[in-house]
Amino acid sequence: MPDAPEFARGFLGIAFCIDENNEHFESLYIRPTNGRDENQLRRNRSTQYFSYPDYKFDRFRTESPGEYESYADMGLDECIDLKIKVAGEHASFT
Repeated sequence: MPDAPEFARGFLGIAFCIDENNEHFESLYIRPTNGRDENQLRRNRSTQYFSYPDYKFDRFRTESPGEYESYADMGLDECIDLKIKVAGEHASFT
């Protein structure tokens, strides 16, 4: 939405490993608005992973900078091909 706050700019995601009470889950998401932003740091946050409630993106950024988010070339109003590869306990976007 045009009036969304800066921290909540457009993103799409998928949640998995959701517990019965919807209190714990893991999520992978993409942020097309970041894909071609002029700010390099924002571009580097085009794809992200987090685990709610204990390992949200801000904790990962503090404890493991850049490890759970990455750049991907994408933009708004475009078809975005997304492939998630899971190998054991590890997942990655391509």
